[in-house]
Amino acid sequence: MIIVRLTRTAIQELRRLRPTMSNNLIPEILEKLQSGESSNLLSVRGAKQVERYKRRTESGAYLRLFLDQVSWPAQTLVIGAGLRQGERPGDAYKRDFNNLPRNPCYDWHGQKGEEWDEFINGAYNESAGISEEQQQAAQEAQPAHHLPQQQRELRFHSIITQSPPGTGKTITAAERAY
Repeated sequence: MIIVRLTRTAIQELRRLRPTMSNNLIPEILEKLQSGESSNLLSVRGAKQVERYKRRTESGAYLRLFLDQVSWPAQTLVIGAGLRQGERPGDAYKRDFNNLPRNPCYDWHGQKGEEWDEFINGAYNESAGISEEQQQAAQEAQPAHHLPQQQRELRFHSIITQSPPGTGKTITAAERAY
């Protein structure tokens, strides 16, 4: 099964688009992506390894989910979302896909209905995925138990982690402590 993650940018855009679609549409799409379905995927022109998933909404507009496919097939990362009315591009494609943030990202665990509502309105912070930078920072904290007693006593190392809310600081600190 493929891991589906959403960036904070994608979550904010999906939250803004919620009034234009049913509450089950996004979870249905994410389920298809999780199962590996790729029939609605097309590459986005001018973007490196970015694809879009297209789905018609009840209002007749077309929802686009923009996916970073760098780690495909193990993971699908939703980096953005937008609507397109008919053949007018709208704002969906007016962005630099190569520079959309890939972190922080949050794991989707199959939430639907009310759970999806809770997830998109803040519960996503409970499923923060650790970025490569955070993994490296956690590995920097070397265990001291294997050092001789004299070196253990002198060893003091402090690290400051600074980042916006919901970006995985606590998870990184817990990894370091572990």
